[in-house]
Amino acid sequence: MAILPHDARITIYLHGRVIGHVRDGVFEKTLARSRHFLRRPPAIAFDRATLRDARQAGATRVRIMEREQGDVYEADLDEVERYGFPVQRGHGDQVALHLSRWTVNGQPPRTARTAAETKALQPGLFDQGEVGR
Repeated sequence: MAILPHDARITIYLHGRVIGHVRDGVFEKTLARSRHFLRRPPAIAFDRATLRDARQAGATRVRIMEREQGDVYEADLDEVERYGFPVQRGHGDQVALHLSRWTVNGQPPRTARTAAETKALQPGLFDQGEVGR
């Protein structure tokens, strides 16, 4: 494999259309939330072939620039492959990652990784001391 210049950009295609670019180990795409994000469940989907091509081009992370609200979503490519779920909605073989697993504008994902984190994110009704008052 040839060594690419630091600012080199590799274009990722699907059916002859530009899907995104890989630069410095990041697969970057620009999407419109209203058109490209799944609503139920809330997630971002990718054609599996584009993820494979991005990994072959050196990507280890995915970055989505959302053009309507200006948010930036980031996730490790391994996370997309590990926690993604299959999507078959007439747009080819896709995998989607729930929005709760994405870093948004630099803020960490909301998905808990341990039982303690789950309890911290979703305290029980009786833990709040408000019942019966």
